[in-house]
Amino acid sequence: MTDYIGYIRKLFHLGMSKTARNTYFVFLGNVISMFFSFLFTVILARVISLSDLGYFSALLSLMLLTSDIADFGIGSSLARFLPTMEQNKKTLLSFLKSAFLFQFFLSLFLGLLIFIASASISQTLFHTKIYELLVKITGLGIFGSIMSNFFLYTLLARQKFIESSIFTSLGALLRLLFLIILMQKL
Repeated sequence: MTDYIGYIRKLFHLGMSKTARNTYFVFLGNVISMFFSFLFTVILARVISLSDLGYFSALLSLMLLTSDIADFGIGSSLARFLPTMEQNKKTLLSFLKSAFLFQFFLSLFLGLLIFIASASISQTLFHTKIYELLVKITGLGIFGSIMSNFFLYTLLARQKFIESSIFTSLGALLRLLFLIILMQKL
């Protein structure tokens, strides 16, 4: 009987460890974000036509694919090197500054490139220039996506799990609220 109590006590302590609590916060943030994203998709699918939903999905895929490729391993580098630099703030800030500037200028370049080439991209992807404005908005979205990913990776690498969960959840909530506001204007 005492063996079971010892195992239960160890299990309880393991379940309440700092790592476990951080895992719970990240999981909760992801669940909240997925819920808001699900609502966004359901509402969007009811508001726009099926073909427009296809165009939206294509542009969203372009944005996410470009953002992921443009990461160039910066997120992994942050996760690998930032924790070891926590004791030396000068080195930490120097590394963060370099990584931030690289991501900022890369995302600015890609966003501007897509913004400038929006007519050609629209013609190539959709066989019409009607969606040029949406491609331009996607270019701006690429800039925002890369920068928000950098911020999220920085929070996670610095083990600020509660803040990263809040950031992820707020991002999804803001997308949903933006859609609801747009629906009211239409």
